[in-house]
Amino acid sequence: MKKNLFLLLFIFFGLNCYSQINYEKGYIIFDNDEKLECLIKNIDWKNNPTEFMYKLTDVSEPQITFISEVKEFGVQNYLVYKKFIVQIDRSSDSYQNLSTNKHPELYADTLFLKQLVKGNGNLYVYEEGNLTRYFYNINNSEINQLIHKRYWVSKNYINENNRFRNQIWIDLKCESIDLDYIKKIEYSKNDLVKCFVKYNSCLNTEFIDFESLNNRKVINLSIRPGINISTLDIQNVVSNSRDIDFGSNYNFRFGIELEYILPYNKNKWALIVEPTYQYYVAENELTYIQTSVTTRTTNVKVDYKSVELPVSLRYYMYLNNNSRLFMNAGYTIDLCFDSYIKAERVDLMDLEINTRQNLVFGLGYNYKGRYSFEMRYALDREILGDYSYWLAKYNTFSIILGYNILGKNK
Repeated sequence: MKKNLFLLLFIFFGLNCYSQINYEKGYIIFDNDEKLECLIKNIDWKNNPTEFMYKLTDVSEPQITFISEVKEFGVQNYLVYKKFIVQIDRSSDSYQNLSTNKHPELYADTLFLKQLVKGNGNLYVYEEGNLTRYFYNINNSEINQLIHKRYWVSKNYINENNRFRNQIWIDLKCESIDLDYIKKIEYSKNDLVKCFVKYNSCLNTEFIDFESLNNRKVINLSIRPGINISTLDIQNVVSNSRDIDFGSNYNFRFGIELEYILPYNKNKWALIVEPTYQYYVAENELTYIQTSVTTRTTNVKVDYKSVELPVSLRYYMYLNNNSRLFMNAGYTIDLCFDSYIKAERVDLMDLEINTRQNLVFGLGYNYKGRYSFEMRYALDREILGDYSYWLAKYNTFSIILGYNILGKNK
């Protein structure tokens, strides 16, 4: 019954809350230099877009436009994409597919580049899957890729072409950007944004750091008390006379959740880890066959304590500015301690609990980024993994309250 209810809730909320990304105030500059103030569907693109949706008003029909028609578009005051014809190196950076050529393999392409810093020195980024490339220009001159490439020198040795440091040294002339500073710069968004901010600040010119405008809190820490409704069923594969069902048991659980909000798609995806203390203590009578004509009973006790470590992916579905639903799917590692299943007649049952991993699924509601309520179902977990002739299936339905001690997300 619990499984069916949970499945229905997942399907219902999934269908009703699938599309909750809002249209936001923005602008489009078309290729003919016509500028249109409008509402743009901001999906907080992980990959640089080649098309996007917009509306003229809240009540008008959505329209789609493509990179072939637009030279620039922006959302609010923090997100700008500009179209350029660029020379881009698409060499793989994965260990298995590295090139043996140290030089960039540049090919012309027309791309929307996301602007990170705007000023005398402009910095842009292009992302597509695992590919990340940074571009720049000075005083609106020709745009160039900042060159960084890993490559094989020999079978067991990888080297790096870090020409981007030389490009910075030549083109970003500034007292505060010296050789010692440049040697420490990595080919990363954080380091390159800081470098271009430093350059524009050094020139005492106006500039915009879009990354700081778009900055948001990406870590949440919540306390998570709750109630577990757990069941345990033990079976002996040799003699079913030793099977015993402990039924449902209500127990307290307490967890601390660390949530990392992934930096794209409007805060809709997160990775979570939640160390949780849980326990299950129960007793039941076992009726066993003593002889062919007589049976006896003995009391069996289970004492199961553990720290669960679920690692999950979470998806948020926004209802309004204050309310959002979420779904989790995760994998739980269970670390049990001082746990056993034991009968008064220990020759019948004297077992040490040693657990296996299992999958968990959750559905919940979050209010103002601070308060949460979740229902979570854990699939069967084997807790007698060290025994060949015993099977013990443990599953849990949890009701969890949460309080984010770090406050509301931006």
